[in-house]
Amino acid sequence: MVVVTYNRPSSLERLLKALKNSYYGNDNVDLIISIDKSDKEKVVKEIADNYNWNVGNKYVRTFKERQGLRNHILKCGDLTNSYEAVIIFEDDIVPAENFYKFSKEALNYYKNDSKIAGISLYSPLINEMAEKPFAPMQDHSDVYFIQSAQSWGQCWSKEMWNDFRSWYENNNTLKTGYDMPSKIYSWPETSWKKFYMKYIVETNKFFVYPYISLSTNASEIGEHAKQQSNMYQVPLLHGIKDYKFTDFENGIKYDVFFENMEIGECYLGINNSNLCVDLYGTKNHNFYKRYVLTKKRMNYNVIKRYSLSFKPHDVNIIFDETGDDIYLYDLGEEVPTIIKGKIDIKKDLDFNSVLPWKYSLIKGILNFKEYIIRRMFKHEK
Repeated sequence: MVVVTYNRPSSLERLLKALKNSYYGNDNVDLIISIDKSDKEKVVKEIADNYNWNVGNKYVRTFKERQGLRNHILKCGDLTNSYEAVIIFEDDIVPAENFYKFSKEALNYYKNDSKIAGISLYSPLINEMAEKPFAPMQDHSDVYFIQSAQSWGQCWSKEMWNDFRSWYENNNTLKTGYDMPSKIYSWPETSWKKFYMKYIVETNKFFVYPYISLSTNASEIGEHAKQQSNMYQVPLLHGIKDYKFTDFENGIKYDVFFENMEIGECYLGINNSNLCVDLYGTKNHNFYKRYVLTKKRMNYNVIKRYSLSFKPHDVNIIFDETGDDIYLYDLGEEVPTIIKGKIDIKKDLDFNSVLPWKYSLIKGILNFKEYIIRRMFKHEK
């Protein structure tokens, strides 16, 4: 198990406390606390040195020079060559007490599946790419699959990590494209995750995600977070749970845009090769195919109309809920090069909001105020 830390001593203390209170059965689990160089290195290392870890061996690792987040994570992932598998926590993550049991069982179940690129401990409630609510369909198992890497609690086997490393050797620079949400390409060069995302998309692999989260993000100010927010915090599992896994082929799947990959063949009778699902509206027109399922209003033949009566939005297609909010278009035999269309913004806001309009308005005003203040201070510097 690897703890990745930099310059947040209080965050490190909270994470180490949570790890001590977690369940490991009778296993011997080594702990590596990897500390990147900073002006707070002395106090961070003191916390690590004084921490009592009685489940296995403890190692404290420091660096002579600043690594940066991408290189730091790469070095931590490389520890799979010594341990066969690693569980990674950055210092602003809080794990659930059952995280180790889930990680161990999931790694064992999927270790020989070439479609799996990693195991996530975090279960999102928001589509990070669109910043809108996300709720996956549920089946008989405790996991589903997303074509998305995870950095808020994750684990890799030696094989999973080395497959990525082999790809990365020839792909350590990225060119902007349309194969992933544009937001990913805007992430800073210190992001390791955007490279792992590109790897997943190019090789058509997936991460395993639990329905009930085994980690949450404290969302504290750090290298990639300029302000604290609870936007991505999620409820944690409490207590010990037995898990039921499913084979990849039989599981619920989402693409890198968090769009349901089961809708076409299962509920519309359309082969996935002929259908583009764009319910979040984040796909570029280059993705559009013969048939498009979207909330956008476009000047093309509408085959079917659905409402936004139920959450999540893809359930309305499953229920065949007729309305005028989601449209299944037939674009004809040739895919057009330019597609113009808009989503009904008011309806979409009403559907995705979890707060009454008054609270949403107040939150919007306060967020705008904070944005203006940050811009002013940035300008002054």
